[in-house]
Amino acid sequence: MEEHFKFRHVHSITGTFVLVVLVILVAALVFAGRSQRWFIGNVALQIVLPEEGAAGIRQGSEVYFLGTLVGSVSDVRVDQAGRMEAEANIRRDFFLFVRADSSAVVKRKFGVGDAYFEITRGHGAPLPNNGASIVCNEQLPSALETAIEEIRSEAVPALKKLNAGLDTWTVLGSGLATTREGIDQLIVRANGILKDLQEGKGTAGKLLTDPAAAEELKTLLGKANRSMDELQVTLTDLRTTSENLQLASANLPAISDTIGAEVKDLPGLVLQTQISLRELERLIEAMQKQWLWRKHVNKTDPPPLRPMPADEEPPRKVVSPRPPGKR
Repeated sequence: MEEHFKFRHVHSITGTFVLVVLVILVAALVFAGRSQRWFIGNVALQIVLPEEGAAGIRQGSEVYFLGTLVGSVSDVRVDQAGRMEAEANIRRDFFLFVRADSSAVVKRKFGVGDAYFEITRGHGAPLPNNGASIVCNEQLPSALETAIEEIRSEAVPALKKLNAGLDTWTVLGSGLATTREGIDQLIVRANGILKDLQEGKGTAGKLLTDPAAAEELKTLLGKANRSMDELQVTLTDLRTTSENLQLASANLPAISDTIGAEVKDLPGLVLQTQISLRELERLIEAMQKQWLWRKHVNKTDPPPLRPMPADEEPPRKVVSPRPPGKR
């Protein structure tokens, strides 16, 4: 009897323990379900994708609402109109804020990561629980994407310029290598010339090493300086002469006019001179024929300077014969 009592309590204890374990499991499941939102229902939402394509959206892509993860994409398919659409499961408590004027935008995490939906909050009519649909607008760049695009737009031209600069430096380096060879040759030649100068070869070497040649060069330079001074004086005289010629050239028209006037008067002066000479000849001839001067005049009459015309022949005075006995 006592042994039967022991087995009966063992079964009770075992059953109690099993019940406690079951309660704990149920409580854990409830707690896990609440934490994982298993008991909050989801609503299927159709998101019509843009004509450009899915833009990286695939099964399992996340769906955000006002920055909060509210669901994920369960499928991507093509509807009867030929448009791609994504089926997303949205939490029921957040679905209440999705309205008819809400829309979805495709974004990427950090600008380069996986694509996800960002649903905007609407203020229109509420959507039905079955067959709800919104439109996905074109992909909007995020701030990071905009910054990356700006950096890219600035970096690409800079890289192109850098490549052009590198090409220029490459060409310049090749040219410098060639130029360096020429400079080396020039230095070798310069060293040879300096060596010849030190040894006194050539005219320059003699001038540097021979005192007599240097003295002759100094004398020659002194003469050259004096010649330059004389040339300067000559140039000054030539400049003065040129100025006088310019002044004479300025007065030349007046002098030419005066000479022209004198030349015009010259024929009259010559004619007057000729007339005066003819009158003087007639006067001299007349005086020679006077009896008072005849004995003092040479009997040999010189020929006249110019034969006198017949119409200008002076009248000869007829001398009557003197009576005999009178002197």
